[in-house]
Amino acid sequence: MTRRKTPAMDPHAALVWPCIVLGIDAGAESGFALVGPAKGQVRLSGQVSAHEAVRRQTVVRLAFQVAALCRLPLAIVREDWTPGGKFDSVRNATGLGARWGWWEEQVRMARLSHPDVDLRAKAAKNLEALRLYPIQWWSRAIGGKKPPRDEGLRIVRERASAIVGRPVESDEGVAVLLATVGQQHEGVAAMLPKRAWHAPGDWRPRPE
Repeated sequence: MTRRKTPAMDPHAALVWPCIVLGIDAGAESGFALVGPAKGQVRLSGQVSAHEAVRRQTVVRLAFQVAALCRLPLAIVREDWTPGGKFDSVRNATGLGARWGWWEEQVRMARLSHPDVDLRAKAAKNLEALRLYPIQWWSRAIGGKKPPRDEGLRIVRERASAIVGRPVESDEGVAVLLATVGQQHEGVAAMLPKRAWHAPGDWRPRPE
């Protein structure tokens, strides 16, 4: 009888990067989720319509305030559209870009009041955010082949609802998965300033 070897456990699997993460699914109906610093700790999530500029502003300001209170940087993870996919047209790309611009404007305004949570180097001109295609966050949050749209959104809602602890809509669900994936994504780690790794807490080791 051959005894199977027990797979080695990753000692850092339950740990996350030292930051607060704001996940944004920018669209006419935008999903948002504020997560951290503990793994899967959803502090705030929901959806904002195109006409709710004040609510969008409130979400971003709260994100910066939470990061400041936790003395951690704020990392932003946003969904990007896949080249050659359903949004690969001038009209759709322009529309999605404009909707992300609504969020970007609020981030730029909020960072003026909270310079200590700013991720950018002083010489950087562009807002730093991790951009993930649907297939990228799907593979980490759910795994397996991404099914057709309706089935995929059902799975997103179920998975995100389990994380949040209540039913969520599709855009909110995408934002929740974006944010939770970002907590352990190497792209977020690459954005963090050196000071973040000296914050108190149990964090994943800084990647070499």
